Amino acid sequence: MSVRVAKPILELLNIHPELFESFWGGTILYWIVRILIVFPAYQILLLIFGALFFQFRFFWEFEKKILSRMGFKRFFNDDK
Repeated sequence: MSVRVAKPILELLNIHPELFESFWGGTILYWIVRILIVFPAYQILLLIFGALFFQFRFFWEFEKKILSRMGFKRFFNDDK
């Protein structure tokens, strides 16, 4: 689902593969940009679908664990 959401976002931002053709490694650069857009979209959609199915707390804890492992631990204040 997040991959499908990324395409309209890329089009809204006017980011197309042709833009990167003039750069060395342009295809790789385009996919890096695309992944950087897909990842946050995935995180947000995961929480939205978790809330729709009354599993928000589970997915929120899952998000915190994943993001903490990626170096965003300082954004979550767990007093456990």
